[in-house]
Amino acid sequence: MPEIDFNNYTVDSSEESYAMRFFELSQDLFLKQIVQENTRFMTGQKPSRLDYVFLRDDSIVDELQYLPPIGSSDHTGLLWGLRSDQSHQVEIVSSKKAYSRGDCVKMANMLMPVDWNNELANIGVEDTWDFIKSKYVEAVDQCIPCVGCKKKKKSPKKH
Repeated sequence: MPEIDFNNYTVDSSEESYAMRFFELSQDLFLKQIVQENTRFMTGQKPSRLDYVFLRDDSIVDELQYLPPIGSSDHTGLLWGLRSDQSHQVEIVSSKKAYSRGDCVKMANMLMPVDWNNELANIGVEDTWDFIKSKYVEAVDQCIPCVGCKKKKKSPKKH
């Protein structure tokens, strides 16, 4: 969209245009467009920027490279590296819970003694959510069996 200038935050088009709506949406979502050079070069036409890369945090891009077109393409290739901070990596464990086989009575007995009014008094929304979620997750972990989780076999005791 040649009418959008992401560097200067301007749109050379009407308020109702697709370009303006697209630009406003990208701003509403706090996205930053990082492609700064033209990416299409067709003989006899003005070079243009047809490719965009939107990010919320542009500091994760190590380097954006503009590569020559492949074969007879008129588009520049884009290549970038992403930075990874080990502290932000999360181990993803996929375990499904068999809620239909859960011990609901035990779960209720774990949650009923909690003094919710006292625990949630004078704390913010985020802290309230964190507390409720931690109690729920603790109860689910203890009361709802895992589907497909392998249990360790206990080795027989030797006398």
